[in-house]
Amino acid sequence: MSWWQRLAEERIRQAQAEGAFDDLPVGVPLPEDDFPPGLPDEWRLAWKVLRNNDLVPSWLAKRRALQADVAAWREALNRATGQDLPRLRREMEALNRRIRDYNLEAPHPVWQLLPLRWP
Repeated sequence: MSWWQRLAEERIRQAQAEGAFDDLPVGVPLPEDDFPPGLPDEWRLAWKVLRNNDLVPSWLAKRRALQADVAAWREALNRATGQDLPRLRREMEALNRRIRDYNLEAPHPVWQLLPLRWP
């Protein structure tokens, strides 16, 4: 056992003797880490720091914005008349360019978005 492990063990035993752990909740499970699926192990600490400070990575902010814009585009398509279709097709092409750019930035294929298709 190294010197720092012995020191840590000694400090823990001393704290136990002083009752430092007596008022801790018993039987309460630790909260599970809610890491996104496919997140590489080397990103977990960074993800936790960002989450604890109410921040998100830039690629995730782009994903959320894209999802909102795609939902708005689909809603507009559902309400569209014949004269709206050329404009909606141009918007779809612009959204697909943004989706392509986002997919290049996404850290894992599970986070990529599918391009829109004209109905």
